[in-house]
Amino acid sequence: MIFTHRQAGVNLNQKSCKLMKYRSLNLTFAILCVVAHKELSQAQTSELYMIYSPNVISPYGNTYVYQGGHLVRSWNHANPYEVAPAVAGGTVVAGQAALEGGTVRQAALYNPGTEYTLAGVPTGTHYGAIANTYDAASDGNSIYGWNLVTASLVRYDLNWHVQATLFSLGAGYSYTYMGIAYDLQNNSVWLSPWSTGSIDSRGRLYDYSLDGHLLGTLSLANPLSTGNGLAYDPADNTLWFFNWTDQRYEQYSTAGQLLGTMTGMSRIYGAEFAIVPEPSALALLGAVLILRRRCPLRRN
Repeated sequence: MIFTHRQAGVNLNQKSCKLMKYRSLNLTFAILCVVAHKELSQAQTSELYMIYSPNVISPYGNTYVYQGGHLVRSWNHANPYEVAPAVAGGTVVAGQAALEGGTVRQAALYNPGTEYTLAGVPTGTHYGAIANTYDAASDGNSIYGWNLVTASLVRYDLNWHVQATLFSLGAGYSYTYMGIAYDLQNNSVWLSPWSTGSIDSRGRLYDYSLDGHLLGTLSLANPLSTGNGLAYDPADNTLWFFNWTDQRYEQYSTAGQLLGTMTGMSRIYGAEFAIVPEPSALALLGAVLILRRRCPLRRN
């Protein structure tokens, strides 16, 4: 399909409407039409929250927030060993790639983690320690954490309470993957290579279904690279990976094209773009009605 994007909303051209006339318009197709109007951009459109930690001896780190390739704000952590962030809650601010009312929910390895406002102010809420988890991702309703040692995908609620272990790859995969990102379009998770165990995972990102099937891989620019700080930007369907080997952020399309790099940071552990909870049924119904008016159906 061909879509154009304007500030007033989705603008479908004649070719798009013709294609739609030959299919029954159902809810799933309507949702896809609403999401697909965003053009793939090589610029960083959303706020990227990333966690820097100096080392295990001096474990108090910082959260940096980048947008458009520039640092827009940062804060010092309230507790040590906070490395896995989830950014969720709130609503999208009109006309901006930012949340209003959301929070940054940072888990810590060996002690309580901390919730912060998007400006970095602690809210007073704390979370239990989450061992061996150096990155996290969210779909807006749950948090997904990757356990580096047990090689397991664990689902938490938005307050870091364990809900279920979705799959485990077994002891042979210990220290194979570290970073995690949740792919909203594919309902899957991407894992980044750490490769300090028995399996050589360098130079690729790995796409797994939520029940543990390997769906595919993406080749990185440097075939020897390892890293963490993996994040999925739903605004343009791109993946952001912090390459520890070359000490830079790399942006990729989910098809594997390197779109750009960003430097000026180091030792990034967890990273996450702000995720908004899924739209309500009423909002989806409104989207269906709008598309029906713009592209009336006709029977063959």
